[in-house]
Amino acid sequence: CAVEDPLIFIPNAFMLGGANPEFKPVASYIDFTEYEFNIYNRWSKLVFSGSSIDQTWDGTFNGDRCREDVYVYILTYKNGAGVTKVQKGHVTLLHAQ
Repeated sequence: CAVEDPLIFIPNAFMLGGANPEFKPVASYIDFTEYEFNIYNRWSKLVFSGSSIDQTWDGTFNGDRCREDVYVYILTYKNGAGVTKVQKGHVTLLHAQ
């Protein structure tokens, strides 16, 4: 059985009120039933959690705009072979002037 390697693109910045006002990964060849995407602020507080590839972070927490800052994301998914993978990184949130 052939298994494709996952293709995942995750932007490193997005801008509220800009051309890309929402943040989410773009992925192919992963098991979307075993998907979790979490975003944390610099104090390790969870500001967004998504369990579907269609859920996007709009740069808010509890209805309030988050501050311009660097946030950490953790993406957990299963590849085509059923192996759980974890990808970590950071994204910069900017505000349009």
